[in-house]
Amino acid sequence: MTQHPEPQDEAVNRLLAQHQHALADGLDSVLDVEAGLREILLQSRHDTAVDDLDSVLDVEGGLAAVLPTASAPSPAITPDTQDTPGEDQTVRELPQPSGPGRPADGASPGIRKAEVALRWNPSPAGQPPTDLDLVAAAYPAVDPYGDPAYVVHFDSRSPDGSIYLNRDSKDGKGFGWDEVMTLELDWLDSRYARVVVGVIIQQHPAHRTFAQVPNPGLRIREGYTVLTEDDFSGVPGATAATVAEFVRDESGTWNHHPGIHGFDGDPASFTATMGRTHER
Repeated sequence: MTQHPEPQDEAVNRLLAQHQHALADGLDSVLDVEAGLREILLQSRHDTAVDDLDSVLDVEGGLAAVLPTASAPSPAITPDTQDTPGEDQTVRELPQPSGPGRPADGASPGIRKAEVALRWNPSPAGQPPTDLDLVAAAYPAVDPYGDPAYVVHFDSRSPDGSIYLNRDSKDGKGFGWDEVMTLELDWLDSRYARVVVGVIIQQHPAHRTFAQVPNPGLRIREGYTVLTEDDFSGVPGATAATVAEFVRDESGTWNHHPGIHGFDGDPASFTATMGRTHER
């Protein structure tokens, strides 16, 4: 028995055919079929075109024209070579490379920018947190071992912004160095001739000395050059310590004087007297 399509199916097929023709006509107006075919044919003929270039291009001749001809090496000068009148026999010595931060004449440039970094481990579980603080005191040239002109600590920087804390911790938790202080000595005003850096152990809520601080560590460097590293084992009974001294000489150059000097007292009295701890 032959099945005949339903009238509604024939209507749908006619409608789809009409839309298909309309779509094809619309694509002809926006697509450049001939250009697309030309691009495909060009790609397919690429290898043949490259091979044909060898028959019209002289690669070796072109390189010979571009590259200079090699000249014969000049004879080496030996100690036995006789001076010839009229010829310049001057031998020029090439300058030797200098290391990072060091001028070619070998003179030390002094300390321009120093970084002081401090770390320690957190207190064991159930114990009060351990808090260490970096402090720096600047002293005037007229009285370099007297009272400090100002003190930089966790909530205060120098008036000109040349000494400041990059990082501060109250418990030693986290990765890397817990406290970091930067001293841009070449920006420090000329009226200051001495800077002393110290470390204070906060005594609240518990009294502590460096022997009771878990794994303390200190690093002072200029750029990538380490100037000092220490673990405070030389001052186990101290509650504070000076860790660095920077002194400006008559030429204006800053010099680093290393040394860990312990102090036993409260933080207020330490900052007032830290500059006198190792008076020269």
